[in-house]
Amino acid sequence: MRKLLFPISIIYAIITGIRNFFYDMGIISAVKFSIQVISVGNITTGGSGKTPMTMLLANEAKTRGYKPGIVSRGYGRKSTGLTIVHDGCKLKTTVEKAGDEPYLMAN
Repeated sequence: MRKLLFPISIIYAIITGIRNFFYDMGIISAVKFSIQVISVGNITTGGSGKTPMTMLLANEAKTRGYKPGIVSRGYGRKSTGLTIVHDGCKLKTTVEKAGDEPYLMAN
């Protein structure tokens, strides 16, 4: 398996190097926000605990008086574009339109 994945890792390294070069040269720039942002994620798909960690962080933020918001692509959802799942008071959409994990987190 290692021999099979090695060529893919070289391609990934080249693409990442090019992207980093563009950032270093100012060709592309990072977006700065006026609020605090915590990013939960990695290149692992499924089973690494991203959703439970996100829920834990959001609940901890709420207990400390913050009003956390969660932004997700909604993996597996049946809709496109921006979808508001919860407005801070109630659910605004269905699990099919939001995706199972964003719906779970909003609920």
